[in-house]
Amino acid sequence: TFLIEPGARTKAYRRWLRPIADVRSFNGESIYASIVSYHLGQLTIARSRSIAAHYVRTNEIAEEGKLKDFTLVRLLLRGELTARFGDAIVQLKEGDIYVSDLAHSSEVWAQDCAHVNILVPTGSLPDTGVQLHGRVLHNDWLVCRMFKEHLVNFIDTLVFVN
Repeated sequence: TFLIEPGARTKAYRRWLRPIADVRSFNGESIYASIVSYHLGQLTIARSRSIAAHYVRTNEIAEEGKLKDFTLVRLLLRGELTARFGDAIVQLKEGDIYVSDLAHSSEVWAQDCAHVNILVPTGSLPDTGVQLHGRVLHNDWLVCRMFKEHLVNFIDTLVFVN
């Protein structure tokens, strides 16, 4: 989507999100969003922005979707959000990284956010016995800050490679 003109990126964002979640606006307002994505083999990495929105991944979307065998790792570059993963509700702030196993349902309430998104096949991740769905790495943890710097530098480099 790097070559898509900025005015068409909202449509690209909705198309990218369709198999991931149902996007709903707050207060009936129009949703403005944009995305630039890169495909590297089975890995998709993207930079996205959106105004306030409610993202709902129902059990039906999870079971029927073509992405049910993928995991979405998201770095919150800007903004704040609240997310529900199963029974757990988490608050996230700028710099936090969170993981959503797309075989499960979830909800996200985002306020004017920007993300780096990595869509990776779940089968390519090591089986450590730890549930990844809903896992949060907080920005005040060193490992999170190191991973964040790597992700930002990596996606910034892709702009020049594409």
